[in-house]
Amino acid sequence: MNFLDDLFYPLRLLENKRILLLVSGSIAVYKSLELVRLLFKSGANIQVAMSEDAKKFVTPLSFEALSHNKVLHAQNEKWYYNHNNTLHHNHIACATNSDLLIFAPLSANSLAKIAYGIADNVVSATFLACNSPKILAPSMNTNMLLAKATQSNLKRLEEFGYIILETQNALLACDTKGNGAMAEVLEILFKATQTLLKDTYFENREVIVIGGASIEKIDSVRTISNLSSGIQASTLALALYFKGAKVTFISSCFPTPLPKEITSIQVSDTKSYENALNNTTTNLRPHSQKPLLFNLAAISDYVPKTTFNHKLKKSELGECLNIECIQNKDLLASIDAKKFVKIGFKAEDKEDKAIENAKNLLNSSQNHGKDCSMVALNLIKDNRPFGSLENELMLFTHHKTQNISSTNKLEASFKILDFIKDNAL
Repeated sequence: MNFLDDLFYPLRLLENKRILLLVSGSIAVYKSLELVRLLFKSGANIQVAMSEDAKKFVTPLSFEALSHNKVLHAQNEKWYYNHNNTLHHNHIACATNSDLLIFAPLSANSLAKIAYGIADNVVSATFLACNSPKILAPSMNTNMLLAKATQSNLKRLEEFGYIILETQNALLACDTKGNGAMAEVLEILFKATQTLLKDTYFENREVIVIGGASIEKIDSVRTISNLSSGIQASTLALALYFKGAKVTFISSCFPTPLPKEITSIQVSDTKSYENALNNTTTNLRPHSQKPLLFNLAAISDYVPKTTFNHKLKKSELGECLNIECIQNKDLLASIDAKKFVKIGFKAEDKEDKAIENAKNLLNSSQNHGKDCSMVALNLIKDNRPFGSLENELMLFTHHKTQNISSTNKLEASFKILDFIKDNAL
């Protein structure tokens, strides 16, 4: 699976969004070429503005080839009106016509300038003239990053409300390993997408997504598990992040890339799922809306009664391996519906009882249900086996039903969130 090609790009989430990319003098400029490619394939219209120092690393032609737009720099800034009577190619025109500004890479020098409103070149002037949301991706030597002046400038920019992406520890251009490398371009793409797609209904709302398949130990090498791929859970966590939610993702597997701001907790057996859920619940922050809990995890119905800390030898076991199993705890049923809006996922391979079985999850625990506010039914078919990148779902609340026709799992995740919002869950 290629996440970007198979799941992200087809949705063109940034269609017709106007993104202004400012580029200053840093060796990380080459990464910004890749960022432009990712943004363009996501549907965005990208306008690049380069400082003269940035042009020493990469030519404007490279950005023009990838963005399909003319790059703004000091040598081509124009101040006349074009045939449509609109201001031509300059820092005011570019700053006015943008939905989002990204400054990547942001050098120590440019960082200091924008912190104090200095507009002595085309890039810093464009920044000052732009009223759009701003994402900053610093890139510099470790000593320059840790300098008191730089730290003060970063704090000042943060107080202005700008989004500042953390630098990375890496081998830097000065051939020393340390903090100062620019954030990965995928991280910048994720943050740009969130900034443009966030929804006040989900923004800052606490959400827990539980996914993957439990892995129940038999001995030190053998386990009982199932074929759940965790893709739907992972894409749902990502869609919730894009909507602005505070997401904790508890799973045995992480099949898609995820932004650092999603709290990802690796688990394996039922007990580790339960411990992670309890710890997360304890640390939830107050919010006007009740937290959402999505349970997509395929927890084993039965677990070995006895486990072994060593490998059972075939020579000792003989021709038959008999494993006595006991019924496992029902994780979804054990979650307190008073604390969460519970959303259960049900996988069925037989249509005749599938809807009835799914709707039973909406019932109270006294009526042998799971106290869910919503249920998503997934009918497993030959053309959509476990691990498929597409899903077809039926969504149920106590009062409404909606079908999601076969679509890629990231798009299905957005449709699930639309259903939740429409039903005010």
